[in-house]
Amino acid sequence: RSFRGRGCLNAGMEPPDVAAVTKELTVAIDEGEATEASVAGFVARGAYLAQGLAHALATGKTAAVLALAPECAARKVVDGPDEERLDPQILLSMASRGEWTAVAYSLAADPDALPERLQAIDRAAREKFQRAAGVVRAQIPKDLRTAYAKSKRPAEIFVEQSRWLLPRPRPDQTFRTLTGAKLEEGWYAIVQYPVDDDLNEALLRRKLWSAGRRAEASDILHSVGETLFCKAVKAGEWELVEWLIQRGDPEELAQQLQSEFVQLWDGMERRAAVESRADLAELCDCLGGCSTLQRQW
Repeated sequence: RSFRGRGCLNAGMEPPDVAAVTKELTVAIDEGEATEASVAGFVARGAYLAQGLAHALATGKTAAVLALAPECAARKVVDGPDEERLDPQILLSMASRGEWTAVAYSLAADPDALPERLQAIDRAAREKFQRAAGVVRAQIPKDLRTAYAKSKRPAEIFVEQSRWLLPRPRPDQTFRTLTGAKLEEGWYAIVQYPVDDDLNEALLRRKLWSAGRRAEASDILHSVGETLFCKAVKAGEWELVEWLIQRGDPEELAQQLQSEFVQLWDGMERRAAVESRADLAELCDCLGGCSTLQRQW
């Protein structure tokens, strides 16, 4: 973003002590004393908000950015805004990259758009979690497509590749990935069918997860947020978290943390696949008094 060289109330007359007042503003930003009330005082004294905002953004002072943003937006201190950067998916991407001061400015400068942005779901985060969970886009055999068209599809299917049939099954009679490779045998949950109104394809997920896949999915759940609020919490951006709670619906935001990624798949269940006594012992050791996970498993 670029900044215009104005920020005082009397645009046509520069106060003689503007440099000193602006210096006081930057000191207040550094010391964590730039609140909405103090910013209003600096505005009345003719401080250059553009310089203060640039300093807050450069030094990562999220609280100061949140306090300065409304005044800067009202006086159009920042050129723009660039409409593309205000798109919820763009803001979610910025948050994923750790650009929290820029995200804070966009949120505070346009409070009318806050409800929409708080409800936006990060599509990239969902895709990342799906890949970690072993979701694959596959072709459904023709006979199953016909059966699904006549009756309700099951929640899960067993993939079995016919090896010794003669004549060999045609490609449209087998389970295949989009690259043409045969799908690995085993039980799969049907995540989505059809895909984009294409009755030939479905999203499938392996029912049993390997230890490595469980660890990867667990790491994503602990570090990748599905919404802006969840991202801020996982990143430890507590000043922004407090600001969002004060201006959003606390109950709804808490529910986002509770049900994050739960609606990712149709009919998704919260359950664990235990393959041995060692797995069971490890799982029990991770559970708390209310049978909730206290650490990753």
